[in-house]
This record gives sequence, structure tokens and C-alpha cells, in this order.
Amino acid sequence: MEVKQFIVSERQAGEKLQTFLQKELGLDWSTRKIKGLIDRNRCRVNGRLERYGCRELRRGDLVEFFFESTSLRLAKRWEDEHLIAYFKPPGLTHDQVCEQVEGTALHRLDRDTSGLLLFGKTEAVVQAMDLLFRDQQVKKRYVALVDGEMEGSGTTSGRIGRQKAETYWQVVRATQAASHLLLAPQTGRTHQLRIHLKRLGHPILGDGEYCRAFTCCEPVPRHMLHAQRLIFPHPITGEKVVLEEALPADFKKVMARLF
Repeated sequence: MEVKQFIVSERQAGEKLQTFLQKELGLDWSTRKIKGLIDRNRCRVNGRLERYGCRELRRGDLVEFFFESTSLRLAKRWEDEHLIAYFKPPGLTHDQVCEQVEGTALHRLDRDTSGLLLFGKTEAVVQAMDLLFRDQQVKKRYVALVDGEMEGSGTTSGRIGRQKAETYWQVVRATQAASHLLLAPQTGRTHQLRIHLKRLGHPILGDGEYCRAFTCCEPVPRHMLHAQRLIFPHPITGEKVVLEEALPADFKKVMARLF
């Protein structure tokens, strides 16, 4: 986490916090991005949390603005006037993602999960997409490399917390050491795929949060999970939208060594 500190001058006294930060941070920082960080408790004035961009500043006020710094960047994959899709590389947190994008995130990917992320440009589109997600009209497909040998296909279900969760899985290829799977979550619970694979006895390779000891000895750079495909009816036109993202280089290298 990085922090920028500013002292309000006599000339700047009376400015609104949001306006002050916009001027101090420069053109690389949009109004929406600054407001989003203020809303997420990333700003302090004279050492106290400030969540209102409309606050008037006084001469001598100390303004501290906190933000994530990373060289990792999202890559735009598709866009129309309502929606925009990006490729998220592994290593980006949700906060870091939101700091790079103007729109509203419609779903999340864990820090070390790579793949497609979809954003809405207006509140109306965000609400319409939220209904599509709730009605399970947004179909997701992931690719995973898991520990040990699996066969065939199936559906695993069970509660995560208090909520029902269900995942369809299919083996693409396998060895005694590891298996290459396609996953289709039927619900969208936090860590759903990672928890379901752990419960099946085949945790995702590299997922140290849900497994401490793997039978597969192949070193991996992260947990090997990739959000490969999104299919959904467009919230405005109703037309079918199909988005697909190729496996990133680190994923391909591990697959080449395993299979």
C-alpha cells in the first residue's frame, strides 16, 4: 500500500476534498477512481478517516490518500457502450482491479486467479446484469489443474457457509500426479471452486490456503485456476455474448510439464 500526503495551502482552503485530490493527483486519476477509493476508506484528513468527498478543507489540513501500487495491468478484451471485459492477470487484488477501471465490477476473481472480468458502465446496466447473475443466466467456465488423478465428470454440491453451492466438473486429461479440468460453477459463492475441489480430495495445485501438502511435486507459480469463458444474454439487446480468454503463459508452462 502506498500513500500520498498533501498539506492544504491558503489558496486551496475551501476546496472540496474530491476536487482537491483531483487537482493534486493529476489527469491519471479519474473522478470515479478517486471517489471509489474515498468510499473504500482510503482517505484520511488530519489522521481521521474521511468518507465524504464534499468535505471542505481548511488551510493546514493534512490529507493522506492510500492506494495499491502495482505494475500488473488489466488488458481490455471487449467493449460496447454498456459493458467492458478485461483480462485480469494473476497477482491483482480486487481493490487493485477497481483502481484501474472506470466501470463497476459485476463479479470477482481471487487474487491469483487469471481470466475474464466483466464491468458495467452505468447503474442501469449493473442492475440488469445483477439480475442475470442471480437468475443463473451468466454461464462461466474455468480451467483448473488439480492434485492427483481424476476420471470422468460429475457435479459436486453442498453448502458453503449457509448458502447452497454447486459445481459441474469434467476431466480433460489426467496423470497419477495431476488432472486438467473444466469447471462450470452453477452458483457464485466465495472460493466455491477451490472449496469444492478440496472437498473432492483434489485441491487446485498451488492453493496453499486449502491444502498444505500435495501429492503432485511439480512446482507452480500460483493456484492454477483460470476464468476462461463467459456466456450471457446482453442486458440491453438480448443478443448472446460469448467471451473467451486463452490460457496465460504461466498456465501453459505448467500444463506442458505435467501433460
